[in-house]
Amino acid sequence: MMGNNLFDGAEASHLVVLRSGAFISNQLTYIPSADGLFEHGTCYSLATRQAGNVERCRSGYKGA
Repeated sequence: MMGNNLFDGAEASHLVVLRSGAFISNQLTYIPSADGLFEHGTCYSLATRQAGNVERCRSGYKGA
């Protein structure tokens, strides 16, 4: 079987990576800047829906 069962109810750490370099995880969303520098991108918390410190997204960025 390929992929993950999205309907099994398990709280796994899913990371969705887009071609632009953006990613979405269970807790964070990262939107890269036009210049491609990580530090100039924006990191959003899904819990608060507010932009926060971009360093919170660094581990997801490296994993992407």
